[in-house]
Amino acid sequence: MRLLAITLIAAVSAIAIAQSASAQQRPTRDAAISQCVAMAQKAVPTIVDAADPNTNARLNIYKSCMRRIGYRA
Repeated sequence: MRLLAITLIAAVSAIAIAQSASAQQRPTRDAAISQCVAMAQKAVPTIVDAADPNTNARLNIYKSCMRRIGYRA
């Protein structure tokens, strides 16, 4: 019983630490997303419809920007 309680406390602590680390990274990721979206919109300013090849171009620019910064897109 005591081992179960210690294990539960350790698990809860690990989850709390992981969540706080994730919360600290969020502003940095949000800034990266904003930067990459702006870059993609500047490179391909208008999209006529979903079948437009520029749609994929904008997406590819965004993805490569996010990867270059160090995030998965």
